[in-house]
Amino acid sequence: ETARLETGKVLTAVQSSPPGVEVKALIRCAPEQMLALLTNYEKMPQHIFGLERAEVLRSNGNTATVRFTMKLPFPVGRIVWTNLIQTRMVGGITSLEWTLIDGDLEINDGRLVMMAHRGDSDLTYANYAVRVLSRSALPKSAERLATRWLLPKIVGKLRRIAEQG
Repeated sequence: ETARLETGKVLTAVQSSPPGVEVKALIRCAPEQMLALLTNYEKMPQHIFGLERAEVLRSNGNTATVRFTMKLPFPVGRIVWTNLIQTRMVGGITSLEWTLIDGDLEINDGRLVMMAHRGDSDLTYANYAVRVLSRSALPKSAERLATRWLLPKIVGKLRRIAEQG
């Protein structure tokens, strides 16, 4: 599976039930560098389309509670949700997992797993899987489009930022 990946590209798989998206990428940076980028929550709005604010409500070691505010280009306007986010580093595998605590979303959970690709500490294999479902009146077709279009774009942009150092 990772043999099909090339640096600079992302592979996307869409899951219809439950609704979700999985994105895989090879990133020219160490997994620790990617994790540092992803856990700098306050700077996330600089990297993620539509994200206006990420506010850390609590942080304790490898666990953080973060409230996100996103402005959507759809009639719904702003959505706000809070996730519990945990990071783990075990045996060369780094993971970031999140689950919805409350907010305008019905489902928002996912996992990012990263590891050095084939022993190369400067090349990270990343597998990003997320499920998102809104409580709002957002049409399901728009919701699917946003998830299927947005996540690969986010991963691609984060890849470029991480590779620039």
